[in-house]
Amino acid sequence: MALLLPNSIFFHIPKTGGTWVRSAIRNSGIPTNEISPDLSKYSFEHLHRIFHCAPGLVNTRGYFTFAFVRNPISYYKSYWSYKMRTGWENQFDNAYRADDFPTFVSNVLEGMPGWVSKLYTKFLGPNGDWVDFVGKQETLRDDLISALRLAEEDFYESGIYATDPMNKSSHLKEWSEKCYLSLALKKEIYAKEKEAIELFGYHNEDLEPAICDISAAAASLSRRSGDSSLCEGTVAAAFRHATQSSAETS
Repeated sequence: MALLLPNSIFFHIPKTGGTWVRSAIRNSGIPTNEISPDLSKYSFEHLHRIFHCAPGLVNTRGYFTFAFVRNPISYYKSYWSYKMRTGWENQFDNAYRADDFPTFVSNVLEGMPGWVSKLYTKFLGPNGDWVDFVGKQETLRDDLISALRLAEEDFYESGIYATDPMNKSSHLKEWSEKCYLSLALKKEIYAKEKEAIELFGYHNEDLEPAICDISAAAASLSRRSGDSSLCEGTVAAAFRHATQSSAETS
């Protein structure tokens, strides 16, 4: 479902911070309504599609429209972590599921290259111009405030700042340290997701500062020293550092 505000409509792309956005908007004092048909007639799978409906399914005339995206690598992490916690259930899950993150990424890159880019196109159009404003999950709070100001909504910023992070699956310590990627696999994601990365201004340094380089350096250090614990400790510390500053997710 899209979220209707007095002057604007928010479109919730899955795993891009939309649950937090909905909560923050309501905490800011803005009255809202979900744009939806009679939900009692729909199965769970159809309800999920309605909850995450695209602009083409809604009459947006006269309203400012906005949505959020996230770095494709972060998207893969969030999706895998969430499914590992809650279970694999749909056709996509059954085709590409894996109990370790690199295998999941490899499965998707081989079977559905450009997965995240295609998802964004479905919601935002080939050029990302189906909505008036596209914010980033990495700067979620500030971009939400910017969108609401552009829409000339009447709201309390304090309510947004007071909204706690939600659904941070991939940033829980248990999962963040499992979401490692080799430099080669990371580069492959950027090659296959080039469309979204270029369209929304993402680059290698935007999300994961040198994590793969740190991993490679740690592995080299462990080989030279013969102590594998050096590699494990260095990589784990790198992931903890990189995820501490991440914005609210999913």
